[in-house]
Amino acid sequence: DAKNLLRDLIKLRMDWKESLSLFGLFITGMAARLLLLNRPIEYDEAYTFTQFARYPFHVIVSDSSPPNNHVFQTILVRIAYLLLGDQPWQIRLPAFLAGLFIILMVYLLGRMLFGKATGVLAAGIIAFLPDFIIRSVSARGYPLVVWMFLLCFILAGYLLHHKNLFGWCLFSLFGAVGFYSVPVMLYPFCVVFLWLLLSI
Repeated sequence: DAKNLLRDLIKLRMDWKESLSLFGLFITGMAARLLLLNRPIEYDEAYTFTQFARYPFHVIVSDSSPPNNHVFQTILVRIAYLLLGDQPWQIRLPAFLAGLFIILMVYLLGRMLFGKATGVLAAGIIAFLPDFIIRSVSARGYPLVVWMFLLCFILAGYLLHHKNLFGWCLFSLFGAVGFYSVPVMLYPFCVVFLWLLLSI
């Protein structure tokens, strides 16, 4: 099943115009985010870092009582802190990367559902939507939730037409990572299942 999934992904090749458009959106979206990456730390980011990310991993995963501990995001912040340091851009790096991957995932979802032009348009909107830019440069778990939701949605579209156990395992894994990032993953996860139900 893993081979079949990989083979089907390879078939999703883009022509040069499409690749150039997506690359341009990705680079300019990254530039828009880089401009804000070193802005002053906000309260929630500071709380996440000072109360959780500075402590060992067993402390991070064992205390999710405060809503500020977006556990998987905090784990990634701790890894970035241990490897790179504690500057604002360093603790925002996981959210920043997730925010960039959202551009690509939105393109793939738009292409899967409606075609290439829609995929490029959707990626362009996400690349420059102010709220998505701000979320991509905040050390919080929301970009990870959006990224996992989009991965689940894309996989759901594939699994609707293919019997693939490996695909379902990936779907479960991405869903679990989303829930482990922020529990509000419940809402987008339910949207995916509702879409599957209506599609059937």
